[in-house]
Amino acid sequence: MKMIKLSVVGLGLMGKQHVAAINDHPSCRLASIIDSNDDVRAIAASEGCHFYNNINEALLKTEPDGLIISTPNARHFEDGLTGLKHGIPILVEKPISDSLGHGEELVKFGKKNNLPILTGYHRRHNPIIFDIKKKLDEGVIGKIVAMHGMFWLYKPKDYFDELWRTKQGAGPIYINLSHDIDLMRHFLGEIESVQAVASSAIRGFDVEDTAIAILKFMSGVIGSISISDTVVSPWSYELTSNENPAYHHTTANCYWIGGTEGSIELPKGTFWSHNGKKSWWEPISSTTTVNKKSNPIYNQLDNFVNVILGKEKPLVSGLEGLKTSAVIDAIKRSTVTGIFEKPRF
Repeated sequence: MKMIKLSVVGLGLMGKQHVAAINDHPSCRLASIIDSNDDVRAIAASEGCHFYNNINEALLKTEPDGLIISTPNARHFEDGLTGLKHGIPILVEKPISDSLGHGEELVKFGKKNNLPILTGYHRRHNPIIFDIKKKLDEGVIGKIVAMHGMFWLYKPKDYFDELWRTKQGAGPIYINLSHDIDLMRHFLGEIESVQAVASSAIRGFDVEDTAIAILKFMSGVIGSISISDTVVSPWSYELTSNENPAYHHTTANCYWIGGTEGSIELPKGTFWSHNGKKSWWEPISSTTTVNKKSNPIYNQLDNFVNVILGKEKPLVSGLEGLKTSAVIDAIKRSTVTGIFEKPRF
């Protein structure tokens, strides 16, 4: 198989995970690391690849087959468009852009020039997500009625030493909630409208630290989701999925989906149902799905490689990323207007 050369722009938390996945993949090699921080030069040297401060120079000199963009949200559009203008398929960390208009422009440019765009909603690449999606589509819990999700965890003070994380374009709605919304769209279909309230009462930054949203799905499902990065708790995907060893693994869940024949807790995959008559007076029992653990960042990279080779389609395309961003945009608008808002895509 042809060795695929990949460049990574932005060596923050996610950039380092992408580099590790590239090193583990038998069909990839790291062409270059691009970062505005000169301290990253030493890391690039230890990885045996080129280092550049300038993305255009890097792409011209190393001619990668694909570009992974893991810069701060505000740079996703500019860096993504630069990659596409060089004729290179891109994998953009979520959100696809901090501006819905820029996200649309990026998707349209990729489509016009037949250049694949992948959005980094890596949770869809987790085997348990495949399994749960299949079971929901098969009607295991009957007609789906409602859902609830939680993202509660505590980010320490030094997390915010990167000042962009305290400014508009950041905040847990953009940085974290987009993952949860993407999974709910994946499981339950498109979202018709949202209503939300947000607060920055604890940290006082320009962006929220806590929010709650009501979700109305086109299918008739209704849902709610609560998010905070200043609450000490086990109820977040990061702490419950065991995807990333950087996070302490708990036995809790963070999503609940209920139907007329049963309910499911995620990400553990616990199904609840009555063995006989359905009634709140009757016994109810559970079974738990067991899936082989695998790294969704690696699985996502494998999809990117096969997209570059023309063997697969993106599991999470630029358009899918844009649709999730449209829901997030509607949530942000609702935190200002206080009324139900519709996604623009």
